[in-house]
Amino acid sequence: MRFVVYTVALFTLCNVSLFAWNDNHLKCVATDDGWEEHWGGHATCSECLEEHGECTMRCYENDFTVVVEGRDYYGNFRRVEAADFSSSRARVKAMDRCYDRGLSECRVVDENRNERLVEKYRCQRRR
Repeated sequence: MRFVVYTVALFTLCNVSLFAWNDNHLKCVATDDGWEEHWGGHATCSECLEEHGECTMRCYENDFTVVVEGRDYYGNFRRVEAADFSSSRARVKAMDRCYDRGLSECRVVDENRNERLVEKYRCQRRR
């Protein structure tokens, strides 16, 4: 329990989003409110604030959706879908679902990466 408390305190002190360190499917980036968003931004608020007056931290969650197509007993094509935070795990899940449903000749026909904003806050300067 002490480790968790100290870890939270350390991340808070360093002004780093806790989400970015706990879940590898999250990506956080700090940017100024101007052109920098197009150049990738900074890893932490403190890095961003060293170069800019105002910064915003945004954390994005990625997941992958995979569609697999296979033939049923009558020769008709059927599609199944699966999603996961890892593209390889999403592919494996979709292939497993295809074969579990009794389909044959299963193959991936579509894969999409979905990114959504899960956390956004203004970076604060340390006093």
